[in-house]
Amino acid sequence: MAQGMGKDLTAHEVSIINVGSTAYMRYAKIFMRQNLESMGCKVAIVTDLDIRPNDEDGRFDAAIEAEKRTNITAQVDTTNYPDVSWHIAEPWTLEWCLNESGKFGDLFKEAVSKVHSRTDAFKKKDGQFKTEDFKAELTNKLRKYKINEEGKHESVTQLDKVAVAYQFAKLVKEAEIDYEHLNGDSAKYLIDAINHVCS
Repeated sequence: MAQGMGKDLTAHEVSIINVGSTAYMRYAKIFMRQNLESMGCKVAIVTDLDIRPNDEDGRFDAAIEAEKRTNITAQVDTTNYPDVSWHIAEPWTLEWCLNESGKFGDLFKEAVSKVHSRTDAFKKKDGQFKTEDFKAELTNKLRKYKINEEGKHESVTQLDKVAVAYQFAKLVKEAEIDYEHLNGDSAKYLIDAINHVCS
């Protein structure tokens, strides 16, 4: 994405650090001085909101999302630190946001289809993905279970996130994408994070 935006992360001396937990708080605070002086280093904290859709109707609960967002951002108050900023997936995970994205959704679906080529719901029919089937299967793989006819949880094979990310990156690199008009797009938080650290 950064390359497509004309941003060279290496030239901007950007490091991407996968913390793999909510321990990012202690790392972010390293760049936040008590005297409020800038260290001249931009930090973008990119994280999932991790609020799953409810099992009954597959919808997201806006009140729970708002509470979780408040709890996350309260852990590192960036109000007086413009060099440090939050970029949170809405409403669930990176993969969900990419699937729902108007700019990147088709590329993400292609990537998932290549990696999970034996999953019927991820196959095209008449040259098109069956959007609702795709979304339902993606939901199951992201939450790591499906709900059977009796309403009970049943384990499913997880999404191979690393392989999907690799395929997605290849597809994005080859695509022509308008990075200027992303308002309302579910992947905008990623673009905002790239712009922040490269500014």
